[in-house]
Amino acid sequence: MQNLAPAAVARQGMRGKMRFGSAFKRGFRRYLQGEYESLEEAMIAAVESARFGGPAITEYWRRQAIQTAASCETWARDLREKLLSTDGTYELAFGDHIMRGRHDTVFEESGARVLVRVKSGKTAAAGTDAAADPELALA
Repeated sequence: MQNLAPAAVARQGMRGKMRFGSAFKRGFRRYLQGEYESLEEAMIAAVESARFGGPAITEYWRRQAIQTAASCETWARDLREKLLSTDGTYELAFGDHIMRGRHDTVFEESGARVLVRVKSGKTAAAGTDAAADPELALA
């Protein structure tokens, strides 16, 4: 990133974070589907195929993937054991209206089906925020 204005450097960093978020979701899904034995392996493969812009930048995001996977490997393994679906469609009827869409990961917990929606961002959700919001935030 030579001779770039500060705003251009910031945009480059945001693109990297967005690509990392996409790689995380792709690696997480592939791990849940059983393509990899560990979340770390799935994350590394997803990052290495994401084209971050050169070997040094890719290595930075590879290290981020290892660190992120370590923080949620146990949770992901537990989720994979309870997995019902990694994607699918749904249809809800409201009177004469039908709403259709796609969903992501669904698992079973205590006889109930639970939808996990993985989001990535700058910071992890606080425990109280995560308890109040059904979306899962990982950073």
